[in-house]
Amino acid sequence: MVHESGTVTFMVPAPFEKALGLIRQALDEKELGIAAELDISGRISQELGIDLIPCRVLCVDHPQLLQQAMAFGASAAVLLPLHIVVSGTGSRTLVHLLSQTSIYCSGLAAGAKAAVSKLQVRISRALETIAVRDG
Repeated sequence: MVHESGTVTFMVPAPFEKALGLIRQALDEKELGIAAELDISGRISQELGIDLIPCRVLCVDHPQLLQQAMAFGASAAVLLPLHIVVSGTGSRTLVHLLSQTSIYCSGLAAGAKAAVSKLQVRISRALETIAVRDG
């Protein structure tokens, strides 16, 4: 489902930590790597002393698609690696990913958009093995 924010949301029927493991495994099975991981709620808790629901950003890429996109210019790095936001809500976990519409409206060169789009599709397919689209 595409939301007004330009994202697609998936729901993993598992608590946050278990869902993170399932997400990592699903991405790995589609030959996708996690280039970086940001613990958003942990950082806010540490810096501001405010506790939030668990939230992580996984920066997901595929070396060949990254190379294809960058061949059209460094501006492709604004979207790569693609960020997926994982947030826990009790017994389920939500995963947010940039939508195809947002990619095509990004202003990147057509070849870069194609590579980013292929990455988005691979990530979506990986998530669909463990989650359902929300909405």
